[in-house]
Amino acid sequence: MIPPIAALTIPEYVPFLAYSKTMKEGGPLENEDTFSVIGASVADNFFDVKMPEGTIGHSILEKLC
Repeated sequence: MIPPIAALTIPEYVPFLAYSKTMKEGGPLENEDTFSVIGASVADNFFDVKMPEGTIGHSILEKLC
């Protein structure tokens, strides 16, 4: 018997590269639970938009600077 697709969930990791002249150093970031972290970080950096409480994504901008 072939298991249902939902039972075959395999985590995927998306590479995230960031660069700024103001960055002091580089290095690996912690793995996050969702891709929305990248979107929240872009919104925070370019549009100064903070994610509302209770949403999935959160900005990691402070870890990048």
